[in-house]
Amino acid sequence: MICIVLNLLLGISLFLFGLNLMSDHLKKLGATRLEPVLARVTKHPLKGLLLGTGVTAFLQSSSAVCAMVVGLVESSIIRFQQALPLILGSIAGTAVTGWLIAYSSLEINAGILSVFSASVISAVCATGGIILKLFGKKRNVRRVGELLLGFAVLMLGIHLITQAVEPIKGNKALLDWVNRLNFPPLLLCAGLAIAALLQSASASVGILQTFSATGAVGFRSCYFLTLGIGIGASLPVLLSSVGKNKQAKKAALSYLAVNVFGALLGSIIYYIAPIGLLWSDLEMNTITVAALNTAYRIAVVLAAFIFRKQIEKLTAVVFKDKPKVENTAIAK
Repeated sequence: MICIVLNLLLGISLFLFGLNLMSDHLKKLGATRLEPVLARVTKHPLKGLLLGTGVTAFLQSSSAVCAMVVGLVESSIIRFQQALPLILGSIAGTAVTGWLIAYSSLEINAGILSVFSASVISAVCATGGIILKLFGKKRNVRRVGELLLGFAVLMLGIHLITQAVEPIKGNKALLDWVNRLNFPPLLLCAGLAIAALLQSASASVGILQTFSATGAVGFRSCYFLTLGIGIGASLPVLLSSVGKNKQAKKAALSYLAVNVFGALLGSIIYYIAPIGLLWSDLEMNTITVAALNTAYRIAVVLAAFIFRKQIEKLTAVVFKDKPKVENTAIAK
């Protein structure tokens, strides 16, 4: 049991390290170009939504994008009304990592298709990464090498997590214990705590994907854990607004408000619509968890996009701007 826990911790550590390494070097490669693009975002909300989705899919971190947006709002480069669609887009864009993990779990052994298997691609990335890192003369070339190494480490972490949880499949006592904890409020809190601890929705969903292969978590567990993960991922965004002005705090609060709104709406729909009955027997694996996470995020973003004016009003109530006092000269 101790070996299983240690291997699991090692896999999680490598997965998080690889994810952070990729995100950091993607930001360094694109930071000089991304901020002007975000700053020049048009007033059309839909374009802002698509831009936020694309940038987050590129950086693989909604927290990083939202922290950048909070900084732009704080410096008055963009207004809060322009920032909100970007934040909504970041919530949808972070689902891309789940599909990357789902692809890594596929076992492709059929002839020439085996060239595109995750293990082969990881090996190629690791080899190419170390060559660029050691022999690249330009800084950006070395950063690309470190990015490729980060991807290889991420894949290794996923593999180790998968191997570590493999023995759980045959542990009936442990599976029964997990099933007894299948209580929605508890699952929401667990998802919130995991995402807040890891400070990454992508990492939290990735770990949920690897655990789903054990059969320990069914559709109901994955559903409410996903809802909680969305709320917990708001912590780093809120921390990024500490010490900033009210407009920046509004932007950070809107990220939390959207995820809380999504969790409440998702919980209501689960019990009103026959979701639990229709999909209760759905086999949960890396692909179905990625699909669930993506569908949930898209639904939340679309609903929040429609009611974005109400979200703006909510943040305005929490952070009221002080009325400007005009000094008028009294003519004698």
